[in-house]
Amino acid sequence: MKNSIVEKNMDANVAQLPLADRLWVWLDTYKRQMVLVAGILVVAGLVIWFLLWHSEQKQINAGPALSQVAASQVEGGTPRAHTAEAYLKVARDYPDSLSGARALLLAAGSLFTEGKYGEAQAQFERFVREYQGNPLMGEALFGVAASLDALGKTDQAVTAYKELVTRHPNGS
Repeated sequence: MKNSIVEKNMDANVAQLPLADRLWVWLDTYKRQMVLVAGILVVAGLVIWFLLWHSEQKQINAGPALSQVAASQVEGGTPRAHTAEAYLKVARDYPDSLSGARALLLAAGSLFTEGKYGEAQAQFERFVREYQGNPLMGEALFGVAASLDALGKTDQAVTAYKELVTRHPNGS
């Protein structure tokens, strides 16, 4: 009984303390948990920062990789037959970047130019699947239709051209 009276008096005394003192008592009581929570938040923040930094670096590195392939084609350093492979390597190495998307489209175009219409169609269709909403979608849809046309699949090509016009009525 005496203990419950002492506890009630202590609770009353704690309630009468100023807010800063009550906060100090609370922090002193839970300092171990607070340090643990702060540590977890710091580690989580560092992990998130690293992932964002890594993603940004990948975007940055993709541009020069694509430019290097394009420059080697202009300079004549890369044989024409290996151009599509070089573009596909950039697309494979940087799949979630703008340069990776552009590289995939350029690879498909190179395959079409080389007369590999089936492979070109597959790459154009891959672009359509993987890069929904990309501003180059019209070119990819046109590539699918042109590949089908070049393969002699006229009915499918007509359907693909109609889909292109439906999805991109104002496209060039």
